[in-house]
Parts: sequence; structure tokens; C-alpha cells
Amino acid sequence: MRKNLIFFCLLWKLQMVNGSGWEPLHYGMDAYVQTIYIDSVNSKVYAGGYFHYADSIRANNIAAWDGVKWDSVGSGIQHSLYNFAITNYQGLLYSDGWFTSTQFPNFGGRYSNSVWDTLGFGVNGPIYQIKEINGELFFSGQFSQAGGSSCLMLAKYDGTNWSCLNFPYEVGGRVEDFLLYNDTLILGGVYDDIQGGVNVSYFDGINFQILGHRIYGSIAGIHAMTIYNGDLYVGGYFLSSAGNEGNHIMRWDGTTWYDVGGGTDNEIFTLNVYNDELYVGGVFEYAGGVHTGNLAKWDGANWSQVTPSIISSVIYDIQFYNDEIYIGGAFRYVDSIPVNFIAKYALHTGINDLQTNNQLSVYPNPSANKLNIEISAGNIQKITIYDLTGKQIRTISCNTSKQEIDISTLSPGLYFLDAICDQLTFRKRFIKN
Repeated sequence: MRKNLIFFCLLWKLQMVNGSGWEPLHYGMDAYVQTIYIDSVNSKVYAGGYFHYADSIRANNIAAWDGVKWDSVGSGIQHSLYNFAITNYQGLLYSDGWFTSTQFPNFGGRYSNSVWDTLGFGVNGPIYQIKEINGELFFSGQFSQAGGSSCLMLAKYDGTNWSCLNFPYEVGGRVEDFLLYNDTLILGGVYDDIQGGVNVSYFDGINFQILGHRIYGSIAGIHAMTIYNGDLYVGGYFLSSAGNEGNHIMRWDGTTWYDVGGGTDNEIFTLNVYNDELYVGGVFEYAGGVHTGNLAKWDGANWSQVTPSIISSVIYDIQFYNDEIYIGGAFRYVDSIPVNFIAKYALHTGINDLQTNNQLSVYPNPSANKLNIEISAGNIQKITIYDLTGKQIRTISCNTSKQEIDISTLSPGLYFLDAICDQLTFRKRFIKN
């Protein structure tokens, strides 16, 4: 049995070494990851979703990654099947989820002194988004009550009491995302008025109004919104053939909706901006005619792949931390690497990731004593070795196209290697036997 386990672990490491740059967060989860929250103050990455376990730890829909290992967050969300939203407000963690064992729904919880507690009577349906805006904590979702009083899809919580914003649309809809754009509150989701689908609106300080025009289509809706280059971008499920300007993604400049490079061929669930580029995740295969898989980026003019890998299962969330992209979704593998619903990828400004994998060679790999690092063009000026925790182990200065390194004193395990060549950084993995 022990030999089988050792063989499996070695095979898993070899798959990581031969992969394209995507890394698992140890053994990941046992089911979908729906949301990722970056707590940069405490250096933690939180994941929420449909899972019961993170690695072998009972987590119940929420878990915390410290860069090395997963940990539970108290008892987790024991009475819920999912978790769509996590945030930190005034030093405390807030989350979606059903936090009582009674028959009456009570969604929304707060984590304090290692214990989860309800937010009074909470809201009576799923919470899709939690954000702090101008010092106030807003909740949106698919609910009709907050704090025991009538309140539709949008509410505020001050730490003790709930208040309602009197969202005027019909019961049964949901607000999936909201943000401030030019100091105006914008709300996207799947909701109707008496004339049909609205799906995106704004608050003018007195009333809620349709933003530009309705998002047309019998099953249309907005899942995510962000601001990029001063404009509002919305992503979801909608088609130009139904009368919209774009397919699954559109841009609003304050007065008019626009297409975004032809959009995608299927649904978008998440949008995020990093390093002056718009990142998009969902369940599509093509963006602007480019075969991207379910992860793509837009530079303001063109669509492109984020990495050489094609991720074929749905991506629900994209976040960035320490120059790495984190994705959560319904995928078990990236290339042949088992990642189990959450993965990360190191982003290096100025690097063509597809090219770097071919230009730099590291061999023999695995190795017990000597490791050769060779570049196909130019010279290597610096080599840095890191362990799995990100700790710098060794730095070598050189000026050669091929460098031999003695690794005999390293402990057995998986390591990362960065090689700087003519102002470009190349990353590889290797195993020390």
C-alpha cells in the first residue's frame, strides 16, 4: 500500500514537471469551487463552493490556503450545499451559506473568534455577491427578505442591523454582481419588470433605472461586471442575434453599449482586470474567433489565450495574487495535471509562456546530483531555486548558455527554477531524488 502511495505521489509530481505552468494547490477539493477571495492582509486565499473536503480536511464549502496547505475555516458552512461569496469587512470574514439547522432559510454568516455566527435573521435566499462600498457592506442575491423584513435582491448590513434599498423588480430574480461606475451603483443579474427581462440597471440616487437598454433574450442574464480602461464591462449569457450589441460580453462607455471584439461563443461567469488586460472565464471555447478554451484575455483591441493550455471545463472565478492567476471551477485536470477544481499559474510580465517552455531545458529531470540548465538562444545571467513554499533556496550568477548546478545537498522533493536571460524570466520545475 505504501509503495502504491509513493508511486502515485511521484507520478503526480512528474505530471507537474512536464506540465505547461499550471499548479495545483496541493490536492485541491472534492467538488466545484465557485468563488475565490484574496485576503492579502493575512496572506490567505479563500475558496468557496460545493465541496466538503479540501485535501483530506473536512471544510464544508469554505477553506483557506496559506501558500503551503489548506485549512478549514471553523466548522465551515454545515447546513448549505454551496457558497457563492466571501469577503472581509472590518477585520471579520463574511460568507454566503445557510448557517442554521432550522427549516427557515437564514443565509449569510460572519466568522469571529474561530466561530461562525448568523447575521441576525440574515436573508432568506442565496447570496451571490458581498462587497464593501463607501464603508458599507452590501449583499446581493436571490432573496426577498433581509433581517426578517421584506427586501428584494439587494440589502445593506452595518454589523448589527439590515436595511433595504427597495429594489423595484419582480420577485424570483437575482442580482449576481454590483459595483460603482462613475460613482453610480450598477447592478447586473437575472431579473424582470412587468415588461420582461431587465438584467442590468443603475441607481440614480432616488430610483433604479435600466442602463441603456434591456439585455435582450428569453434566458439572458448578467453574471459578472468590472471596469476596464474607464468603461463598464458586463459578462453573462446574451446574444447579438437577440438585439444586443455583443455576444456574452459588452462594453458601456457611459452612454452607449458596444461589442467587444465579437465576444465569446458561450457563457461568461467571471471578469477581472490585471496588468492592463481584461481576463474572462466561463464555459466558452472561442473568444473573437480565437481558440482560447474557457479562459481568455482582452487587451482593448484583440482576444488571446492566457496560457498555452486549453481548459475545457467551466471556470467560475478568476483572482490574482502575488503575480499569479488563480482560477476556480468544475475542472479536475489542466493538461494532464490533476488540480481538482482550483489551480494557479505564475504570470511574468514580458514573457511569452509558449516560447519559454521550448527555449529553456532542464535535465536530467528528476536528478539526484547534477542539473543542467540550457537556453537555446542568448545567455543565462542568473538562476534562482525556490522550494514549494516559495522560499528562495539558492541563487547562481553566470553568463553562459549552459550551466551545471550541484543539487546533491537539496532535500528530495519538487523545486521551482527561475532563469533570467536577456531581461526575460523563464520558469521550470524539477524533482530532486
